[in-house]
Amino acid sequence: MPADGERTGRSAGVVESDLSDGYTGGRMSTQPAWLRNGLTYGPVAAVVTLVVNLAGRALRGSDLCHPGAAGSLPYLGFALFVLVAALAGRATVKAGQPNSAAALAGVVVGAVSGIAGVILLVLALGDANQMAQCAKSQTSAAVPSVDVFRTVAIIASLIAIAAGVGIGAAAGVIGGLTAGVREETS
Repeated sequence: MPADGERTGRSAGVVESDLSDGYTGGRMSTQPAWLRNGLTYGPVAAVVTLVVNLAGRALRGSDLCHPGAAGSLPYLGFALFVLVAALAGRATVKAGQPNSAAALAGVVVGAVSGIAGVILLVLALGDANQMAQCAKSQTSAAVPSVDVFRTVAIIASLIAIAAGVGIGAAAGVIGGLTAGVREETS
C-alpha cells in the first residue's frame, strides 16, 4: 500500500494532486493556446465594445441629430477592442506559440466580439425612423426611405464585423511581437 502523498494511479480511485492551473480539472488542456486565449479575450472585447457603445447611446439621449461628445465614444470602443486583441496575441506567444497563432487568437477575438456588432445593429435598426427624420430636417434635398437607412446599416455593420476580424488578427500579431519571446536559431 502506498504511503500518503505517493502516486497511486487512476485505478485506485485516489485523487492525485498536481500543479494544474485549475481551469482544466487537473488535466492538460487539449485546446490550442490561440483558441483558448481567443475564447477568453473575445467575450471581454465584446462586453467592452457593447458597454462603450451603449454608454454613448445613453449620453447621446434621444437626439440623433446632435450626438455631442458621445459621438466620439465608438472610437474609444475600437481602441479598447484593438488592445484586448493584442493582449490575446501576447498571451498566446507567452504560452510558447508562434506569431501565426497570435494572429489566430486575434481572429477569434474579432469573431467573438462581432456578437456585440450584431446587438448594436439591432439597436441601430430601431433608430432608422429617427435617422430618416433627422436627415429630412437637415436638408432640403430628397432623403432616402427608412428601408434604405436600414439596408445601409446592415451592410455597414457586416463590413465592420468582417473588418474587426482582420483588425483583430493584426492586433494579435502586434501583441505577439511585444511578448518579448525570442526564438532560438540553430
